Amino acid sequence: MKIYAKSIWWLSSITLISFCVLIFSNKIIYDISLAIFGSSLVTLIISIIGYRSERKKTLEHFYNTICKRISYLSTYLHSCSIEDKCKFFINHFYRDFPSIGDAYADIYFLWDYKKKNLKYIYDNIYSKCRDMAYDIDNYYFDFATYINKTGKNSQIIKEYIQMLESKYLNNKIENNFCVTIMNELNGEYYKILYGKEMESDSYE
Repeated sequence: MKIYAKSIWWLSSITLISFCVLIFSNKIIYDISLAIFGSSLVTLIISIIGYRSERKKTLEHFYNTICKRISYLSTYLHSCSIEDKCKFFINHFYRDFPSIGDAYADIYFLWDYKKKNLKYIYDNIYSKCRDMAYDIDNYYFDFATYINKTGKNSQIIKEYIQMLESKYLNNKIENNFCVTIMNELNGEYYKILYGKEMESDSYE
């Protein structure tokens, strides 16, 4: 995404300069300028098409990367035992999820005034999911040793679980992390991705 965007800026400059020279040049320089203008214009068009395709691909990859983690979190059961909850969080650590950081790092907009879109994605989606993944995986060792009967007592483990539940797995819809992130993905992020709002029937 970034390579195509940078190429478009450079090629736009070359195309514009060669066009200006083309207008005000003599016969010898005219032929050279015409060749440069023609080749740069064709390459510019190809870069624009490539950028649009890569932009969609990159933003969809980020969308799917987040959705995979949210889908997993949505399977959490508050009613299961402490041991099963520990196994749930341990499994989160071991699952081969696509990297949130890599998916976000690939995003680069050609037109983004004051990086408004990138800042929105960072503040409302990426940073929250990154912190969620870190918080859960940060307790992996405690949960694993509890399962193996070699770690902290059940009361401390309960406190860890309650903290994660309160922060990311709240039963109240308005405070539920998964619902909040999906609303962002299917709301403002969807408009950035496709340039339109998600249809209500597909949203549901």
